[in-house]
Amino acid sequence: KEKEYIGEITFGIATDTQDSYGAPEGRSDAVVTGEMLMEALPKFTGPQKQTAPLYSALSVDGKKMYKLARQGVEVERKVRDINVPELSFISQTGCNRYLVKIVCSKGTYVRTLCHDLGRALGCGGCMAALRRTEASNFRIDEAVTLEDAAREGEALLRPLDSLFRAYPAFTIPNAALEKKCLCGNPLRVSLADGIYRVYGCDGTFLALSEARDGLLTSKRNFFSV
Repeated sequence: KEKEYIGEITFGIATDTQDSYGAPEGRSDAVVTGEMLMEALPKFTGPQKQTAPLYSALSVDGKKMYKLARQGVEVERKVRDINVPELSFISQTGCNRYLVKIVCSKGTYVRTLCHDLGRALGCGGCMAALRRTEASNFRIDEAVTLEDAAREGEALLRPLDSLFRAYPAFTIPNAALEKKCLCGNPLRVSLADGIYRVYGCDGTFLALSEARDGLLTSKRNFFSV
C-alpha cells in the first residue's frame, strides 16, 4: 500500500544526508518560485528509478549503509524501482521553502525526492521536515493526543474491522455458509476478485478473505475456534 506524507523542502542547499540534519555539500543563491516547483513536480511523478541515499538503513554485505558512510567507506548505492502516484504543491512557507504532498510506494526515500528536485532545479535541495498523514487507512485528522488517550481510554478504541476499511465488505448470506467459513472452508461466491472484509449473518466481523475465480478463501481469521 502507498504511503502519504506532507514534506517541507528547502532549496538552495544540499546535504550529505539529504535532509536538514546533514552536513552542507553545496549552497546556491538561486531563488525557486512556486511556478518553477510546480513545473518540476510532474517529472518525479509515477514509476521511476531511485538511488538510495548513502545514509540509509539498507545493507551492503550485512552492514548498514549509514554505518559505512559514517566510516567514510565508499559503497555502490542501490537503485530501486519506486512509484510516486502523487507529488503536488501545497504552499510556500518561506524563501525557498515549500510544502508538498507525497503519495509513494513502500521503499521510497522522500528526502531523496527532495534532493533530486533540488538538483533538477539546478540549486540543490534537502528535506526540512516530514509528517506522515496516513497509516494503515487511518488519517492524521483522526489522531488523538496522548492526553485524550489517557483521559478517555477505551472510549477511543476503534473496532478491529476499521483497520481494513479500505476493502469492501461481504456479509455471508446464510447460516450454512457461515458454518463453512467458521470451519475454515472456502466459500463459492459471486464476487469480483479481490480482498474483502467478511461478516457473519449477524454482522460480526469474521475474516479478511480473498475472492478469486468465484472462490472466497480466508487469509486471516478473527473469530475464536
